Amino acid sequence: MIDGIREHFGDIPILVYTNGKLMPRVPRELFETMSWRLMEYPGWNDDVIREYSGKGNVLLIPYKPFINPLNDPHLSEQQAKDVRENCMFSVRIIGDRLHGCCLSDMHERTYGELNLSCRFDEDWKRNWDRLETWRACQHCTTGMSLR
Repeated sequence: MIDGIREHFGDIPILVYTNGKLMPRVPRELFETMSWRLMEYPGWNDDVIREYSGKGNVLLIPYKPFINPLNDPHLSEQQAKDVRENCMFSVRIIGDRLHGCCLSDMHERTYGELNLSCRFDEDWKRNWDRLETWRACQHCTTGMSLR
């Protein structure tokens, strides 16, 4: 997956948000080429936190609840599309799906029908261009500050 993303988007920095449970399986050479945001879930992933907390490419992130996607949208459709153009670009990988922003997975799970991710398969490049990631931008507090 990482090779495919780098091939399509160029030599972009890769930042991985994770609970860390699968980090021990990542080959060292690959681990060192990426930046990691390790979510702290006290009492659940303490062993991973101890193992990876001192590494230079790993930043610990304390657990915080997510924005509630059921709240009224903060931005109109057009404002959200404009904000999406200026927001930091990210690809979020969850299972075999690619998401276009940090909130899109939560919105897709909540609303099911929204086109916020695509399966990482032979058609992913074509499908990526059709994503409606701006729908998640409507609820995002980062979008409010970029407006």
